Amino acid sequence: MTTILTQPEFKVPTIHLEGVPVSRLGFADTLSLLTDWLHDETGSQHARRVATANADFLYRARCDEQLRDALRTADLVTADGWPLVAASRFRGEEIAERVAGSDLLVPLCAAASMANRSVFLLGGQDGVAAAAAQVLQESFADLWISGTAEPFIRLDDEVGCARVAREVADSGAALLIVALGCPKQELFLHRWLAHTGCSLGIGVGASLDFLVGRSKRAPGWAQTLRLEWLHRALSEPGRLGPRYAKNLPFVLGMLWREWWRRGS
Repeated sequence: MTTILTQPEFKVPTIHLEGVPVSRLGFADTLSLLTDWLHDETGSQHARRVATANADFLYRARCDEQLRDALRTADLVTADGWPLVAASRFRGEEIAERVAGSDLLVPLCAAASMANRSVFLLGGQDGVAAAAAQVLQESFADLWISGTAEPFIRLDDEVGCARVAREVADSGAALLIVALGCPKQELFLHRWLAHTGCSLGIGVGASLDFLVGRSKRAPGWAQTLRLEWLHRALSEPGRLGPRYAKNLPFVLGMLWREWWRRGS
């Protein structure tokens, strides 16, 4: 892997979509940057925060000031959804490709293993985090998973959140992987990452469920045809059907706005 992003003056190229600065880096450069951050021994003094955002994130952020602030102040926001990539192309400031949390998870853990940096898995339910830890350690013998937790987190419970952050800190983890879903994972990282002692925190949504087979990702052909959203909606119609129905007008409006900005 080429590490072209280690210079202190490096600035991530971004495009502002609905007020959120989204990285235009491709997958390889994104992973290289995150690997550099993991290697940074001073990382705990400035914990880096990563959001893997799809259209639903931007839709929610319009009406949720806390989420909007969490996304705007993140060290990196990747485009975890083809509508964001399409919007950038309509604008003429292309995002190189989709960079999904579920695609970053395993390579990022491999990088942590090679860097001898420990990992904490937070989130999921019914043993998902512990099962994911086992899958990852079977894949990477040298990977050090310092802890897992599946607490019920209420963001307005300062004592409970502080307890979770302290558990992560006591584990000595450098990489915090949070699978609480949007907006909870972004808001938890925004408020509490600095208290965990981790160098890097990233929200990955349902990635742990995908990893252990609790949920199924769309097959390759569906991803190639940009139909992963449809596969997920059909897989979980009660939960995801209404979300995608609300998101569709927003996505169409975003594409129109970016096309209009390009021509103006």
